[in-house]
Amino acid sequence: MGEISKRTGELGEEAGYRFLERIGWINGQRGLSIPCNDSLKHPNRETHGIDYLKLYACPLIQQRLVNAVVSIKATSDYTKYPNSKLKSHLKELSDICSCYNRSNEKIGIGEQFMQDSFESESIIGVLL
Repeated sequence: MGEISKRTGELGEEAGYRFLERIGWINGQRGLSIPCNDSLKHPNRETHGIDYLKLYACPLIQQRLVNAVVSIKATSDYTKYPNSKLKSHLKELSDICSCYNRSNEKIGIGEQFMQDSFESESIIGVLL
């Protein structure tokens, strides 16, 4: 059973990556792992996984850098309680964004954009 679930997740991630490429989100980073920076709120986590990370200049607000943190979820069967599953996925994505905001990885990845002198930045969570 675990192998089927793992394979379903891998196929779902690959489909998610293809979707992101189709909408023009190329040259992002796949499969990042960041340390958990809030052991009080996330007591059972040492790291968080980011399926895809895309940084880009916001097309609507000048001088704003957007950090898009993407989490891809896939399952082979429909859950009996979809609302609670969605809530769980959104909570996990919120936790990932929170820890990413305080991570060294964010600083390192964002340095390549510092030459463009952004005045502000946003971190958005995208659930696929």
